[in-house]
Formats: sequence, C-alpha cells, structure tokens
Amino acid sequence: MNCSTISSTVVVSAPAIVAVTDTTPSVNGLPGGTTTALTGNDTLNGSPVVVGTAAGNVQITSSTVPVGSGLVVNADGTVTVPANTPSGNYSVSYTICEVNNPLNCSTISSTVVVSAPAIVAVTETTPSVNGLPGGTTTALTGNDTLNGSPVVVGTAAGNVQITSSTVPVGSGLVVNADGTVTVPANTPSGNYAVSYTICEVNNPLNCSTISSTVVVSAPAIVAVTDTTPSVNGLPGGTTTALTGNDTLNGSPVVVGTAAGNVQITSSTVPVGSGLVVNADGTVTVPANTPSGNYAVSYTICEVNNPLNCSTISSTVVVSAPAIVAVTDTTPSVNGLPGGTTTALTGNDTLNGSPVVVGTAAGNVQITSSTVPVGSGLVVNADGTVTVPANTPSGNYAVSYTICEVNNPLNCSTISSTVVVSAPAIVAVTDTTPSVNGLPGGTTTALTGNDTLNGSPVVVGTAAGNVQITSSTVPVGSGLVVNADGTVTVPANTPSGNYAVSYTICEVNNPLNCSTISSTVVVSAPAIVAVTDTTPSVNGLPGGTTTALTGNDTLNGSPVVVGTAAGNVQITSSTVPVGSGLVVNADGTVTVPANTPSGNYAVSYTICEVNNPLNCSTISSTVVVSAPAIVAVTETTPSVNGLPGGTTTALTGNDTLNGSPVVVGTAAGNVQITSSTVPVGSGLVVNADGTVTVPANTPSGNYAVSYTICEVNNPLNCSTISSTVVVSAPAIVAVTDTTPSVNGLPGGTTTALTGNDTLNGSPVVVGTAAGNVQITSSTVPVGSGLVVNADGTVTVPANTPSGNYAVSYTICEVNNPLNCSTISSTVVVSAPAIVAVTDTTPSVNGLPGGTTTALTGNDTLNGSPVVVGTAAGNVQITSSTVPVGSGLVVNADGTVTVPANTPSGNYAVSYTICEVNNPLNCSTISSTVVVSAPAIVAVTETTPSVNGLPGGTTTALTGNDTLNGSPVVVGTAAGNVQITSSTVPVGSGLVVNADGTVTVPANTPSGNYAVSYTICEVNNPLNCSTISSTVVVSAPAIVAVTDTTPSVNGLPGGTTTALTGNDTLNGSPVVVGTAAGNVQITSSTVPVGSGLVVNADGTVTVPANTPSGNYAVSYTICEVNNPLNCSTISSTVVVSAPRLLR
Repeated sequence: MNCSTISSTVVVSAPAIVAVTDTTPSVNGLPGGTTTALTGNDTLNGSPVVVGTAAGNVQITSSTVPVGSGLVVNADGTVTVPANTPSGNYSVSYTICEVNNPLNCSTISSTVVVSAPAIVAVTETTPSVNGLPGGTTTALTGNDTLNGSPVVVGTAAGNVQITSSTVPVGSGLVVNADGTVTVPANTPSGNYAVSYTICEVNNPLNCSTISSTVVVSAPAIVAVTDTTPSVNGLPGGTTTALTGNDTLNGSPVVVGTAAGNVQITSSTVPVGSGLVVNADGTVTVPANTPSGNYAVSYTICEVNNPLNCSTISSTVVVSAPAIVAVTDTTPSVNGLPGGTTTALTGNDTLNGSPVVVGTAAGNVQITSSTVPVGSGLVVNADGTVTVPANTPSGNYAVSYTICEVNNPLNCSTISSTVVVSAPAIVAVTDTTPSVNGLPGGTTTALTGNDTLNGSPVVVGTAAGNVQITSSTVPVGSGLVVNADGTVTVPANTPSGNYAVSYTICEVNNPLNCSTISSTVVVSAPAIVAVTDTTPSVNGLPGGTTTALTGNDTLNGSPVVVGTAAGNVQITSSTVPVGSGLVVNADGTVTVPANTPSGNYAVSYTICEVNNPLNCSTISSTVVVSAPAIVAVTETTPSVNGLPGGTTTALTGNDTLNGSPVVVGTAAGNVQITSSTVPVGSGLVVNADGTVTVPANTPSGNYAVSYTICEVNNPLNCSTISSTVVVSAPAIVAVTDTTPSVNGLPGGTTTALTGNDTLNGSPVVVGTAAGNVQITSSTVPVGSGLVVNADGTVTVPANTPSGNYAVSYTICEVNNPLNCSTISSTVVVSAPAIVAVTDTTPSVNGLPGGTTTALTGNDTLNGSPVVVGTAAGNVQITSSTVPVGSGLVVNADGTVTVPANTPSGNYAVSYTICEVNNPLNCSTISSTVVVSAPAIVAVTETTPSVNGLPGGTTTALTGNDTLNGSPVVVGTAAGNVQITSSTVPVGSGLVVNADGTVTVPANTPSGNYAVSYTICEVNNPLNCSTISSTVVVSAPAIVAVTDTTPSVNGLPGGTTTALTGNDTLNGSPVVVGTAAGNVQITSSTVPVGSGLVVNADGTVTVPANTPSGNYAVSYTICEVNNPLNCSTISSTVVVSAPRLLR
C-alpha cells in the first residue's frame, strides 16, 4: 500500500453582495406611513436580493436613522415614518448580509423623503367693523387649510401659527395670535390690506403668506327730507334747522367741527330766490320773498369721514296772505233799459281786509271772468258788471278770479249772481159757467182774471201782451183752448168737471210765464158698480152666474138693466183673453165647459142710457187654480230713435211653469193681453212681444208695462214693467286748431265746427230738424274773442299773439240734451324773438368793469334788437346771475362786474320780451368771463431729516409761483395759503401753515410723499396741488457672524447670544421691544436639529443633540424701522460627551 495522503484547500467564494443607495418616494409627515423597501435596487450575485431567512436570502442586520427622528427600518427593508414627522430628507444607513454567509455584508446610506403637508392661506374679506366704536374682526384664517383641512391656530403638533403680519402704516390695526384683527376706535372707513404668514408647528418653514382685506365701515349718515314751518314772505325770517331729523349712526346729528359732528359742506337754493343756507342748518328767507315751496338741497358730511356724506332736498315753505273772493248777489237791474251792477268784489278780502282793485302793490286784479254765453254781460276791471238793454230776466251766474298783485298766483275764484228782473205775470184759476154738453158751445175766456205786472192781461202778439203758449185738456174730451183764452166744448160732450191747464208767457220775456189749471163742470147722476163675488160655478160643466149687477146703484137705487130711460146698460166688459167667459146683457156671466181654473178678473162697465158716458166700471173675481206665470223685467238693446225700428221681444226672459214662454194662441202659449206705453211716445207693443219705435223718437229709457196671460188659463197672468232703450245719434265735437289770424288787424277764423259730426256725418249748424246749435261757449277772459252762431270766432284788432283755448257746446235740435263739448285752439301769431348765447371778452376780476351788451347778437323778427321801452323795442324782463357773484345785468344788456370778483366763467341767463307782446320772449344763458392770475406749485424734495431726533424741513413752497413770482404764504391779498395737505397715514408728519414739515422724533426712515394745495387768497378756487418728497433716514444695522462656545449635546443647554457682536448705528444692539431696540424677526435652524433661536438671541440646544457645528441664520430688525434689518448665519457648536474608559 504505497500511499500518500495530502490535504488541499477548496476555495468557495461568497457571491458579491451590493447594497445600492436609494431615495424613497416621499411620505407625508403629518399622518406618517411606510416607505417602499430601501433594498429595491440591492443585488446578490448580480440579481435582486430577496430579503428573508431562507438559503440564498439576505437579512438586514443593522441600521442607523437620524437621532430623534423616530424612523424605524423594518426587517423587510421598508421604513416606518411616525405621524407628525417634520418634512426633510432623512439619511438612513443599513447593512444587508447573506444568510448563507452572514459575514458577506454590504452597508449603504439611503435617503428617506418626508414631505410637508400643503399649507394654504386664502385671501379673506372680513365682515365690516364699524370704525366709530371699533371692534374685532372674524379670524382671517377662517378659510385657510393644512393638508386640505381647515387650519387650527395654536401651538400643538398639527396646528399652525401666525408668524408675521403687516398692516397699513398708521392704521393702528393689530393682527392677533388667533387670526382676528383688532380695529381701534375712530378708525376711518376703508378696505385695509392686511398680510400675514401662517406656518406649520411641525414644519416651521412650511408657510403660506396671503393678503386679506379688513373692511372698516363708516357709520350711516342719513339726511332726511324736511318741510319747514312756513315763514311769512313779506317780513322774511329764519327757518328751523333743515338737519332736525338727520341722523349719524342712528342718533340725531350735531352740526359742528368736533369729532362725531357733521358739517354742511354744500347747498343749493333756487336761483334768484335769495335764500341762504346757514352753517347751523337754518335757512334765511329775505324780506319780500314770493310765496311758494322752495326746494333747498344740502349735503352733510361726517367730520371723521369727510367723504361719508348724505345729500337731500328739503322744502322751505314761504306763505302768502289769504285772498278770499266771496259769493255776491247783486241788487236786481231792470233788463229793459239795462245798467251797471254794484262791484262783485264788495265783500272780497285780502289778508282779512277789504280788497282794493288796482295795479299797485297790495291791490288785487280781476284776471279772468266767465259770463253766460250770449248774455252780453261784461265784467269790468273795477268789478262791476254791465247789463245791456233788452236783457231777458234771470239770475246770471258770473264767475271771476282775483289775484294778488304781489303774488300773481295767489288767487281766489268765485261765482256770483247778477239778478235781472222781469215784470210779474200771474195766471189765476177760473171756473167757467157750465156749458150744455149736448149742443156744446164756447166758454168765457179763462184769462179773465190773469194779470201782468198787476194789470189785466191783454192776449196778443204786441209788446206788453201775453200769449197762450201751451195747454192741456183731458184726453178724448174734444175740448179746444182757443188763442183768445176761450174753450170750445163740442156737441155730445159727456157731463163732468174738465181740468184744463194753460200757460201764459210775456212777449218781451218768453220765459216769464205762469201756468194754471181751471175747471169746466158738467153734472150727471151718480152711477156705482159694486164689486161682487158670484157663487162658484163648476168649471167642468160650466153654467151661468147670478147677475153681477145685483148690488149696483143708480142715483142710490138698485139699477134696472135694460134699454129704457132710467135703465142702465152693460156697455163693455173684459174677461181674461181666451177664457171663454161671456158677460151677458142681463149682468150674468156664462162660464163655458172646460174653463181652466184660476182667479178670473171680470170687469164690466154700466152706463146710464140717458148719459152713456156716465158710467161705472168694476172688477169681480172667479178663483180657479193655475200654473205660475212670471213676467221678468227686461231692458232692450237700444234702437236708434232717428230712423226708429223694432226691439227684441220683451218676453225673452218670461217663464210659464219655469220654462220660457211661447207667445201665441195655442194651448200652452201665452198672450200679451194689455200694455201701457208712455203717453205721446208713439211706442206700440206688438202681439209677439216686440215694441215698434217710430222714427224721430227722442232718446231715452221708456218704461213699458205689459201683461202676459196663459191661453189655457187666461186669468193666470203676470204684469211687469220693462225698459225700451232709445238711443240718440252720436254727436261729436272735434278739437280744431284754426289757421293763425294776425292779431294786429284781427279777423274771423274758419268755423270751429268744421270737423264735428252728427250720426257720423258733418254737422249742419242751424235750427232745423237734424241741425245742431252752439248752445254755449267760453273764451279766455279779456281776450275779446267772440264765438259766433255759425261756429266762427271773431278776433278783435290788437289781440296779443298766443294759442287761445275756446270751448263750445253743440246740441242736437231734435234732442236738445244730446250735446258735445270740446275745446279748440284759436292761433294768433307774433313775430319771432331770438336771444343768442354770447361769451363776453374777459373782464379783470380785480378792478372789475362792465362787459359788452349780452344782447349784441339777439334778433326780433330777424333784425338786431333795440333795447328800450318804445313799440318795436325789447326789454330785459328778468335775469339770473350766480348767487353771491355780485354781477348785475343792466337794463341796456351789459353786465357790471364788481371789484375783487373771483375769476371764472359766470353763467348769466336773461329774458328779452317784445314790448308789443310782453309774453313773446326768449331766454338764453350767456357766459361772462372773469380771469385770474396763474398759480403753480412745484415738486420739491427736502434735504433729509434724521428720523431719530426728528426736526423741521425747509418750506415745500420754496419754488412755487403766483403770476410768475415766488409765492408769499400768508392771509393778505396777493398771498397764498396752504388749504389742504395729505401725509402718509400714521406718519405723524405735519404740514405747517408756512409750508415747512415737522418730522416727529422716532419717525421711521423713508421717502414720504406729502401732497399739498396752495390757493390764492383773492381767488380761493385758483389753486395748485403738488406732491413733494420728505426724506427721513434710518441708522445702520449690522448683524455679525458669531461662533458660540460649545454646548454638551447630551444634557443640552443654552448658548450665549448670537447678537453679541451686532450693532445699531455703530453701537451694540439691545434686543427688546422698546424704541431704539432690535428684535429677532426670523431664524432658520437645521431640519431635525431641534435647536430653537430664542427672542433674546440665545439658542436652546435640546438634550441628546448630536455633536456638530450647526449653521443657524437669523434676522434682526430695528423696532423703529421694522424693515431696517440685517440677516447673518452663525455657528452653534455642540460637543459630544467624553467617553470614560
């Protein structure tokens, strides 16, 4: 066994294991979470590792995370990020080792990314806070979000804090830690831009800055319309304050200049009224002010907020004295010779005293009057009325208007009565001696006892006679009243007392009449038919009643029915139509078989054989029940009375047993058994229920009664009154405007009735049937116009030009009450008058002067006007100049400009009127130019003033000029004044009256824009405004890099102040909040370090802080000048604890 044994080495190499640096997708640090595996890119033997415990796997054997981060590297290679982890890139190192070869390892450092949640500050506009009392707004952070949810302002994890804010300089607003804003009292209204920054507590550098609007409202200022108690315009006076009901913030205003007061900043009164609105709100009314309601507008503005204003128009009432026209009835004037009445104004008063009619101040004038058309009465200027000869008697209504000379619109209108008397006319009742009715004859005159003016009348047609104008005799009597007053009685006239009425009228005064009724007596024996009710008769078989005349008497004895002298006869009888009842000659009634039931009214007449007209009529009753029959009142559609026509049936709505009636003769029909129409109307009720209206029937509503009875039961009837409407043809008076008539020679117009129509056709003015007449007319009082009977209008010579409203009434001859009234226009022309706008050459306002005539371009009838009082001239009748200007429009059309008149374009309006036609006027506004010297304020930049001690600048007006020369600031003529100025809000700068600016101590540095206005003393509106710059400088602030002595990181501690070497204006800074101090306004420390920069400049190092040099940056800012800052980075040294061996 030749052997040899050896030991060799088999080398098995471990596969390459490579851990690769990874950066995880970010995890939101607010909720926390788990990253992807850090081993995602690691390889074992070139292939991706599998983390596990099986052969061929790898395991994470160790890991390191930043101290205090709370991160945990899990066995599967993922990393758990706890909630509320600050954002940042965390360096995490780990070691992977092969399961097969536990010493085959690879260590690497990867980055775990933790993101900060989104923080969003949203622009907010706060509900308004009233600046007068001040207050606190809602939180500006109300809509801000952190990670999409509303922010919570506080110091806990997950909260946000307001780390900085900016408010408008000098506003006094304070942004509070809870996000609200405190608005101090007396803050001017406006929208204040407030910016602030919110930062996450977890991530102090995760911030959002936004600008929101704090709304400060002004208190409500309300000027209320007022109507003052009236002031008598004659003496004038002062009203109560117009501001009496005005309010500021709901309380009555106080007019003054103190805080909380209001001032009247402007007012407007009617031009030329002379009213003056005083500073205390009252209004001065000058003496001799015309009465009226004057609209006065004014503006009140709050002293605190000069643009918080309210404008209102109130009414200043100026009263006029009472003017009263009193109704008067004149003593009568005999109409035959005519005459003049006493004055109608005898009882009229002005301010309680009798009026004086005239043109002087304090007098009254009769400005218009109306007398009855065609009366010829004339109202005179002195108030009397002229009655012409041959005026018919009557009471004439005369209306007139009196107006105060001082106040032409202060008027009173009244209607008085002018009495024109007529002689007394008396018709006396007479009873004629009887006349035998058989042969007839003529009576004595009925007028035998009548008198005119106390003397027996003479019947005839001459002046002083009377005429019988109408008479009425009993219908059917045949009596005739003759023209001489006697009465003709025809032969065979029945006996009786005949009432004959007649009217006598005076020939001179046809309306002076007297009507009387006289009596003619014809005697006859008394005949009396007595109502009887017969014993009932059976309607089925019929039968004959006892005599209806059983109780009748003649001359007190029972009647004998027959034909002999002394007997009576039944001369007529009425039974219900179609009843079949027969009244027999002996007075009995035959009832036929099958007579319908009902109450049968049977009327009959008995007459004396000797005196057949000596009769008595009576109705007796038979009762038989029958169905209900109802006639219903009807109003027919109108029938035109001119052509006449036939109405619809009156029975249209009538019913029998509840159904519409059928008019006819068949069973079940009804018949019209009787009817009554107005006497003399000519209307005829037809058998079919219609009514025939004859031609030329006057218009009106005619009452027509009729009776319908049942055919079967003719006594079953119903009677009703219906209305037949007869219409009048349409009469239309149409407004007309006549072709113009020259007012100088006068003339006659075309007829006003040219377009008027009757029944649609042109009217014919006349007295015939179918014509129309002008029954009344009214023309303007004093115009002299006369409306003629043919419809034309006579225009007298020398009539002033104008459109004259003439009203007239046309009435139909056939229907005198069918009338139409219209107002037409009579045109009288005047020459054209034209005032032309003019602009005068300028007048120097200092010395004043007189302009050229404003009327230089004005024309009358196309030629240049001549200003004067002669015919053909024009006069300046009124003018208006700006209130308080002192300008005077002279009678010759020039304008006087007084000395020291402020410059400007003055609108001067004036009216020129024709002397011949004082109402033919033209009004125009021209411009009077007054010039002022040039005033120029020049921009200035002052030498700088140190803001710490403050001081006064040079005058801003140093380069300003007036009329090209340097300005002198003062109050004398030729000086200028600083009238207003604006400095930055809260700056404390004051623009002094001499043009310098005072800068207070501790004023922040900056270029302050100061605007001011200089105005000329002579012309306060001649101003110039400019903005200049006041320069205020700030001291130098320097933050110096520092390295602190080391602090042991294990227990932690506090460093010395980083600001130890910092300077302000070359001196060591003092950290604090007082003026002259500095503050640390922001700082930055390494993420995750836990270091805190304190307000005093020291830095707190927390326990367990890893050793190292930490770069800490901070900013110091001057308290006086918060924007005067310096930022630096210093080093905080943290040492590691010493290890003891």
